[in-house]
Amino acid sequence: MNKVSFLPMILLLTGCNMAERLSEVGEPPLMSQIQNPTLVDDYKPVTMPMPAPEVTSQNSNSLWQTGSRAFFKDQRASRVGDILTVNVNMEHQSSLDGKVESERNNSLAGASIGTLFGHENKLKKIFPNAVDKDNLVSYNFNPQMKTKTTTQYDNKLKFKVAASIIDILPNGNLVIQGRQEVRDRGEVYVIDLKGIVRREDISSGNTIDYTKIAEARISRTSRGQISDLNGTPWGSEALNKILPF
Repeated sequence: MNKVSFLPMILLLTGCNMAERLSEVGEPPLMSQIQNPTLVDDYKPVTMPMPAPEVTSQNSNSLWQTGSRAFFKDQRASRVGDILTVNVNMEHQSSLDGKVESERNNSLAGASIGTLFGHENKLKKIFPNAVDKDNLVSYNFNPQMKTKTTTQYDNKLKFKVAASIIDILPNGNLVIQGRQEVRDRGEVYVIDLKGIVRREDISSGNTIDYTKIAEARISRTSRGQISDLNGTPWGSEALNKILPF
């Protein structure tokens, strides 16, 4: 397959993306509109194993209600649509340094075979100039392997983002989701966060730490002029996805 045959395939795979990029030439990247997260195409309601329901008697006139922390109204997020603040202070560090060297030399040359079941003389008749029974075997094996690996990974994420409750599970746990977009000098920074939290883990200031979020999904991406310069060209990226070698 020649290079020209790749062109229609690449254009089909990247046509929409290229049209979007060309529409932003000379303009800052567009920010997405605020929408209902349950209407997004990839939205799926969260289902988790639930404990058996507990039957409790509750007096409607009692001041002690489930989730209450004071005699006054609890200001913490607890219903669908309520908003709480998530504190993210994440730090990942990883280091790997490995070195492997292997060398092996085997040599077997000039080995003679005195007899070959009486057929050694017949070899001379078939190969009169090529066979020497005194130097019939020649073998040389010299593999070498050298490996050196150095990997260092350091990543820090520190920010606060507001998230809203989009669902309440049968056991009372809250499904939260938040999205934040910041556009600065031709670059849009996007933060996506979702997960499951307990109502009891929300502080009196209506905040929660990211370490208390179950099934947490935290993403920080960017798009714009700087990302385009630092990223892989779309043509090379398309070829890397298509080419099997």
